[in-house]
Amino acid sequence: MNSVKPTKELSISEILTISFDLYKKHFINLIIPFIVSGVISFILMLSFASFAFLSFFGMGFAAIPGLIGLVFIAVIISFIINLIIAGIAIKYTGDVIEGGSPTLSTTLKYTINRIIDLIIASIIVSIVVFIGLMLLIIPGIILGIMFMLTIHVVMLEGKSAIEAMSRSKNLVNKRWMNAFLLIIVILIISIIISMIPFIGPLLTILVYPYIVVVLTFFYYSMKSRELQQLPPPPPL
Repeated sequence: MNSVKPTKELSISEILTISFDLYKKHFINLIIPFIVSGVISFILMLSFASFAFLSFFGMGFAAIPGLIGLVFIAVIISFIINLIIAGIAIKYTGDVIEGGSPTLSTTLKYTINRIIDLIIASIIVSIVVFIGLMLLIIPGIILGIMFMLTIHVVMLEGKSAIEAMSRSKNLVNKRWMNAFLLIIVILIISIIISMIPFIGPLLTILVYPYIVVVLTFFYYSMKSRELQQLPPPPPL
């Protein structure tokens, strides 16, 4: 398989276009993890709703502490599942961009091996961004852009959580506006799709892997820019 890794910094339109091409070619493998995630989430939600109804019907308000505990457990499970799915999609896309021939089984195995760093990185970034949003919103937006590639660095460079955050900051350095505009485009696409009557929620499952591909190409675009800025090697 030929590499499609960018050799120069890409514009937003170029990222969106080549991401869609890769998305179409690898649609099945990219969509399967998100469908599995959706099914698991639905089962969890249905099971919780049934248990909550039966518990409250049988025990009344005495069941509330137990239900709160179940909600917490369900949130943790969903959080980990979503991280694994994102990791699989990022690793799969990265391997394709590098010219490899990844499989879902190999990317799943790799993601499981990186799950601790994924969890730590995601929690730290979420806390930092949340605190920033509480400080008049703007700091949160800046921090969100700064660390938007943290998970990609964890998956594609094998760095720890803190190292990945620092690396993400360096990658988007001096490209804040491009990163912000890309996020806006992604949000607009997501909102428009989700607002389509009846089938909106279903279509969002189709959009998620495309968003992962877009952000992964953005990561490689920033790496190409970084390499172009390196000084030439000294003559022999």
